[in-house]
Amino acid sequence: MRDNLLKSKLHFSRVCVHLVAEEDCELPEFTGSLLRGAFGHALKKAFCVMHHRDCGSCLVSNSCGYFQVFESMSDTYKSMGFHYKSHPYIIIPSTKNVFMKDDILKFKLTMFGEYKKYIPYFVYAFQLMGELGFGKNRHKFSLLSVTDDLSKEEIYEEGRLFPEKIINTSLQLYTNTVPQLGEVLPVEFVTPARFAEKGKTVSNLNGDLLLASMVRRYSMMNTFYGEYVQEDVDSLEINLQPIQREKYVSWKRYSNRQNKHVPQGGILGIYNILNPKEKLYKFIKTMEVLHIGKNTSFGLGQIKVG
Repeated sequence: MRDNLLKSKLHFSRVCVHLVAEEDCELPEFTGSLLRGAFGHALKKAFCVMHHRDCGSCLVSNSCGYFQVFESMSDTYKSMGFHYKSHPYIIIPSTKNVFMKDDILKFKLTMFGEYKKYIPYFVYAFQLMGELGFGKNRHKFSLLSVTDDLSKEEIYEEGRLFPEKIINTSLQLYTNTVPQLGEVLPVEFVTPARFAEKGKTVSNLNGDLLLASMVRRYSMMNTFYGEYVQEDVDSLEINLQPIQREKYVSWKRYSNRQNKHVPQGGILGIYNILNPKEKLYKFIKTMEVLHIGKNTSFGLGQIKVG
């Protein structure tokens, strides 16, 4: 096996959800937090059988799909210093937020490890999300279809579910093809990326912080949901050229857990990585699937390499 191959093993699946607007509406400019909150509320409604609705005191939480997907606690990993595991999913939000009646709201859901087994519940939750409505005014949507994002095959249409059509691939396969690498590798932040250093949000980035963030994300996701090999991240270095079209954007999202609006911010722009080697390219390419930085579960830190 060549030294530049990634040896960790992490499988993932991705579906694309199509919802039809039942009325004219305007949602928040960045829909990721809204979709994640609606998905969580609907998924809990789909799974929960307890009247108290309290996951912390629930007798069946260890076998509950909602608890495993959203609460993600583990006594094993608490001993390693993690109170919560990284979430086993990422919502890639809609790129539009203003809808006329019959317009399509489209978003994607990436599932890691074995979590595609819950796809019947996820599809039911997608349906409930639309029925319950989005935003303060509870704008209603109806579920049109769900497709596999890799094959484009329908896995849900007109009330019929075809979970066997979901493709399960791996980060190794995803990064298997390497283009001819030049002196510069552009990396674009498609959605805002949030970074923190010493407890403070960072508004501009250097190579050391970027690499540390990626290594942490890669190691945690492979540890929690796959097989992690430390060798993948050994001896990696990033030579970061000054950012092109860099900007820091801010907004507020409503947190149901905290019951208040929470300020958010992140970096958009294009970074140039100088003289990338094949192993570094493959490692960075995995971040197209894993995302970078904080709050990745609702779509922040989405990147495009090359």
